[in-house]
Amino acid sequence: MTKTYKYLYPAFHLSCSTMVRAMLGDLMRMEKLVDVYLYDNSHVYEDPMIFLLLRLSQGSLDVLDKFRTLNTYIDDYSVDNNMFMVVVSISDMRAYNNFLESKYSKMYSSVFLERAFKKSDGEYLSVYNVFAKTVKRKMELIEDYNLPDEFDFEDAELEGIMNIEEETFKHKKEGA
Repeated sequence: MTKTYKYLYPAFHLSCSTMVRAMLGDLMRMEKLVDVYLYDNSHVYEDPMIFLLLRLSQGSLDVLDKFRTLNTYIDDYSVDNNMFMVVVSISDMRAYNNFLESKYSKMYSSVFLERAFKKSDGEYLSVYNVFAKTVKRKMELIEDYNLPDEFDFEDAELEGIMNIEEETFKHKKEGA
């Protein structure tokens, strides 16, 4: 799973209508939303966007028609037999720009974090710990990297720097 999926995709997901969020949730649950990328090595666009890699059977191609009705829709194309890429714009420039700089804790407001990452049982999704720079995440890093307990995380992000190579979809070469 790319960092684009974990950290930037929520900006797109929550900007959609309730009906579209339900469709996206279904795609995730049915494992049809395979991954999300920041770039595609063979398709270049100018708008800030993300690339949604979908696994769709012939019987579920109507999902593409639903995406085409969105005001954030840019393009879609076949990647492989049952793999399709849907390109959508990102309107949350704060999230987008901070993601590009790997400033995860500055991507979203605390109100957005509560709305987007708090589960119905009151617990938070694990990515919340990176965004909110929680004590839990700091303790994980202290343990994982054998840091001193008094390590100063004030200016540190609690996730590694985004690697453009890992965030770019690479098409298979013919015959490979």
